[in-house]
Amino acid sequence: MRHLSRLFYTSLHYFSVIFREKYANFKGRARREEYAFHFINIIILLLIGSFLAIVTTIGIGLIFWYFFNPNFIFTALLATLLIPTIAVGTRRLHDTGRSGWWQLLALTGIGIIPLLIWLCTKGDKGENKYGEDPKTTTDFDF
Repeated sequence: MRHLSRLFYTSLHYFSVIFREKYANFKGRARREEYAFHFINIIILLLIGSFLAIVTTIGIGLIFWYFFNPNFIFTALLATLLIPTIAVGTRRLHDTGRSGWWQLLALTGIGIIPLLIWLCTKGDKGENKYGEDPKTTTDFDF
């Protein structure tokens, strides 16, 4: 049970750090942990947004649809998450010694494979040209 609470608080911590302090921060480096928790939080938010869009469409029906399109919820959520997702991906690539522009490989389709490998590999030890090692600095303690 203690491990689940630590996991929950770690997830909330990274969510608040990314959306408060690092929303559009493309400089520096990000640990694999920060990147992974960001995507876990995004999946949860997108599931909630999808559920709300479905429930408002089915539950309230055509009256609500006439005044407010439920897909707007999902579209607004995607638009809100786009910039921090690109930013954390850039910082994660910086940790492996690569430029954030490598994320454009995802647009080719097949480029997702090397991109995922780079995003999941261990970062450079010590300082690199993008900043100091994020493992040497701790954001919080439990």
